[in-house]
Amino acid sequence: MHMRDHYHGLAAGRYDRVWSDFTTRMVQPVVTYGLAGLPTGARILDVGCGTGVLLQASLAARPDLRAHGTDASDAMLAQARTRLNERAQLALWDLDHAPPPLIRDHAPYDLITCTN
Repeated sequence: MHMRDHYHGLAAGRYDRVWSDFTTRMVQPVVTYGLAGLPTGARILDVGCGTGVLLQASLAARPDLRAHGTDASDAMLAQARTRLNERAQLALWDLDHAPPPLIRDHAPYDLITCTN
């Protein structure tokens, strides 16, 4: 089963609850250490952003960031859009294919993350 297929429907809806402890442990070091030293207005890209938890935490710590996220699951991106309320630009991207224009056109990035 491809990961994008697993996180459609019910699995996507349960993701935050089921994985909250793991996500918290993964997000905090990225926010603490990954964002340190980035210039004002830095561009960040979270590949496999899921429901947008890392992007939300990054923007809370650094509202000046220009945040982008991708995921292979429409269901996960729908949750990220709700969570982020248009504070980040999100795109559907299966890594088996070339990046979509939204991601390509904003390169280069100051930080690219992929925590899971």
